[in-house]
Amino acid sequence: MALGSDQKIGRLKESHLPFHAHLSRQRTKLVNAFCFFLKTLLKASPSKLNLHLLMEYKTQALTLTLRPDDIIEIRTNPNWDKPDTLEIAKENVAAMIKAVDGKKRALLSYTPNTHMDKEVLKYYSDANPTIGGVATVMLSSSFGSMLMGNLFLKILKRGYPIKIFTIKDKNKAIDWLLDQIKKSKS
Repeated sequence: MALGSDQKIGRLKESHLPFHAHLSRQRTKLVNAFCFFLKTLLKASPSKLNLHLLMEYKTQALTLTLRPDDIIEIRTNPNWDKPDTLEIAKENVAAMIKAVDGKKRALLSYTPNTHMDKEVLKYYSDANPTIGGVATVMLSSSFGSMLMGNLFLKILKRGYPIKIFTIKDKNKAIDWLLDQIKKSKS
């Protein structure tokens, strides 16, 4: 029985196919595998996949990033160069409360090198315990401002754990925050 031209092509061995046909098959297999992975990913819950997605909250002045270790990093937005007003401070505190979300989380704040009104400073100071975080670290860019800040905190004598570290000691600050989170959960 003679084979038709269509049947002959179907019986060719892969070794007889041109090189680009092999690449095309490999590409198709990769695309199919990736599509299967995406379908699986979309069907599964994040906790089953053990995915740690970073959540971000933004205000006019700040970006708050919720890290997988329950630390919320607070940075001044790069284009923000204005002093904080009471309205801006209220917006920032509202975002912090939203980021904490009633959970055992800590705040890691990069302090800007700008002057703050007494009214704004007092608002942040009074609001800090009401935000709901278990502790706060303020990262300072200079040793002198760190010493002044720690002196100010000792005078205030708040019942809320808060410390100031230099940016160089960020790892120590994170360790301290993680310890505070651990203590709050036990």
